[in-house]
Amino acid sequence: MATATALPPHPGADTLLDKIEDFFGHPDITTAVGTFLNTESKNFAHFVESDDPKVHENVALFRKYCSMIEQLMDRFCAEQQVELLSVAKACLAEIETCAGAPSSYICVSYIAAGVDMEHFTQLVAETNDIVHYDEMETYEAGEDDDEDEEDEDEQQQQLEGNQE
Repeated sequence: MATATALPPHPGADTLLDKIEDFFGHPDITTAVGTFLNTESKNFAHFVESDDPKVHENVALFRKYCSMIEQLMDRFCAEQQVELLSVAKACLAEIETCAGAPSSYICVSYIAAGVDMEHFTQLVAETNDIVHYDEMETYEAGEDDDEDEEDEDEQQQQLEGNQE
C-alpha cells in the first residue's frame, strides 16, 4: 500500500507563512480539512442568512471548523515553537496585502475561515462550487435541454401548420 508524502516545500520556505503553507500541505492536514469540507458539504448546500432559523446550524458548523483549525494551529505552533499571535499577525498582514483578492497561500484562507464567519462563508461558497459543480452542470444542461425540446416542438408545429 502506497503512503502519502508531503508536498515539496513552498518556494522560499523561510517565512512564517511559507512554513504554515508547508504544514497545511502535509497529507494529514489536507486530509483533515478536505474530509471536513467534503463531509459537511451537504450541510453547506443551503448555507443561509442570519434571519433564517437554520442559522444555528451554520454557527455550529462554523464552530466545528474553528475547533479543527485551532487544533491544527496548536500543533503547528508546538512543532515550530512559534506563538499563535505571530501566526495571526502573519495571516492578517497577508490578508491586508491582498486587499480583498485571494492570497496565493491556501493556508491563509483556511485559517481566516477558522476565525471569521465572513471568511468561513466564503470558504463554504467556494466548497459548494467545487463539490456541487457536476450537479450544477447537469441542472444547467437539463434546463437547456428543456428549452431545446420546446424549440423543436414549436418548429414541428409550424411545419405541420404549413403542410395543412
